[in-house]
Amino acid sequence: MNLIKKIVIFTLTFLVLSTIGLQTTPAQVTLEHGDWVNSVSFSPDGTTLASGSRDSTVKLWDAATHTNIATLEGHREAVNSVSFSPDGTLLASGSWATVKLWDVATHTNIATLEGHRGAVNSVSFSPDGTLLASGSDNTVKFWDVQTRRNIATLGGYQGPITSVSFSPDGTLLASGGYDNAVKLWDVKTHTHIATLEGHRGIVRSVSFSPDGTTLASGSDDRTVKLWNVDRRENILTLEGHADSVYSVSFSPDGALLAYGVWEVTRLWDVGREVFITLLEGHGERILSISFSPDGTTLAAAIVDWGQGGSDGNVVLWNLAALKAPRPSKLVKISGDSQYGVFGVSLPRPFVVEVRDQYDNPFPDASVIFTVTAGRGKLSGRHKVEQLTTDADGKAAIAFTPGYSEKNTVDVSLVEESFTVATVQFNAVVSPGDSTTSPETLREDVNGDGVVNIQDLVLVASSYGQTGENAADVNGDGIVHIHDIILVAAKLNTQPAAPPLHAQDLSMLTLIDVKKWLSKAKQLNLTDATSLKGILILEQLLAPLIPKEAVLLPNYPNPFNPETWIPYRLVEDAFVTLTIYDSTGSVVRTLEGGHRVAAFYESRSKAIYWDGRNELNEQMAGGIYFYTLTAGDYSATRRMLILK
Repeated sequence: MNLIKKIVIFTLTFLVLSTIGLQTTPAQVTLEHGDWVNSVSFSPDGTTLASGSRDSTVKLWDAATHTNIATLEGHREAVNSVSFSPDGTLLASGSWATVKLWDVATHTNIATLEGHRGAVNSVSFSPDGTLLASGSDNTVKFWDVQTRRNIATLGGYQGPITSVSFSPDGTLLASGGYDNAVKLWDVKTHTHIATLEGHRGIVRSVSFSPDGTTLASGSDDRTVKLWNVDRRENILTLEGHADSVYSVSFSPDGALLAYGVWEVTRLWDVGREVFITLLEGHGERILSISFSPDGTTLAAAIVDWGQGGSDGNVVLWNLAALKAPRPSKLVKISGDSQYGVFGVSLPRPFVVEVRDQYDNPFPDASVIFTVTAGRGKLSGRHKVEQLTTDADGKAAIAFTPGYSEKNTVDVSLVEESFTVATVQFNAVVSPGDSTTSPETLREDVNGDGVVNIQDLVLVASSYGQTGENAADVNGDGIVHIHDIILVAAKLNTQPAAPPLHAQDLSMLTLIDVKKWLSKAKQLNLTDATSLKGILILEQLLAPLIPKEAVLLPNYPNPFNPETWIPYRLVEDAFVTLTIYDSTGSVVRTLEGGHRVAAFYESRSKAIYWDGRNELNEQMAGGIYFYTLTAGDYSATRRMLILK
């Protein structure tokens, strides 16, 4: 894997790949629960799947027949995490302030480990099975599995721990939590050896690759980060998701990384560094993901919010279809007359024939085409389109490249998101035919005909990359702050460009824009275009920062049994929400973690309350009060549970 840090923004990638799709969809099985499923884990031999639920139970499922073989009862609150021991004889489950050990063969509880003071959000056995790690209230505890004794407590956290994971060789423990960082610990000495920083939200999940060289982390900042374990550096960031990433997991062979976001589970090919597919057809929030030991099945614990409340299921996918051999294919190009588009002449009609090794047509094949040029010459970017061939295996292509002294056209056949074949030819330059100024298109990085926030984000996503790149707007061979300034200067200057709106601005973060401005001002630029670009970047800050801190009404209100509490921050602060009953007694304290100044009004950003107290008991109908504390700001509002 390239050790140079790369940031991958999926805004455009998702658009392209979602239109391509897979030729086969993995078979899907749903195991039903009556309440949220918080965690799933396969046994080491792959015969059993365990699931922990908000209904305070652990269910064991036969992985082959998908039947429930046992329900483990004994917890009094929600089960947040389950994990099998390496030999498969024990199962650990974490709940409020306790960890239970179960005998898998007899389905009996053989020990209860106590000592935490809050919800145990994650449990994990060491590779040799001698230790159990549990993450909870600002601490991680190590337990001796044989004696059931707490042998070490790791502190130094600024909030609850959400995830713990041992490295494959058992020498390291990774932990993630509310302090927006990943911590690495020496298992033998119980000492803190590194903090991996870069996330801007709660770290919900951490997972080592099977070879131990890479660590993945998913966060509330809607990103997945891959870290080089030896160098302690971020080597890849997957961004552009619609919601928090609650779970990440490597496949047993390390070839795939699975992670869940709102409504979909995504698969990333680690070696090729390409997004493979979306696994859809389940609920909304994906709280846990687990591969079977042979890598053929992926299990996901999901939450589905409906009109009558919320429930949970376990969804299983058969991934064998993803590894089925693909027949080789050929791409043929033909054309006759010439026509000019923005000064570039191309064959017309431009036809692609998609055929197999026996010269038979593939009527359902997908085709992507790209337009590139020599470094510093490309002033525009083509529109990417997906084409489906006709019954004869042919598809006509039309596209609009920018003006350049030299253009080439790459036509690539793509199946299951992998390029199978590519054919390239040169286009003929006819400057006299140009009807559009080259400068009007060079900042349109994604080629949609307008310069907007999406182009700004795409340039930022390619920051630091060298060589031929549409994001290299000024053509100097590297994508940097100058290119961001040039795109910013063109925002909303075209007649057809729509005004900035909330959906566009949601792609930006306050931290990013501040960073761009800082770098831009350090250059002391004086030309009119640069000054205009810097001015527009400053103007982008205003809608990203609320004018005042506000605690907004919860929604829905009245509610039963759950609600969301939106708010706005004008300064970075650690956010806490405290819920009181009508007598003034504390019902529940919800920690939102450290948050930057921004709007937290959507369902994915607002604070969620499930209508339960600290003991996980459902509250009775009536009037309740909630107080938001963020730095020096504090405000209280009223809400109503309607039974």
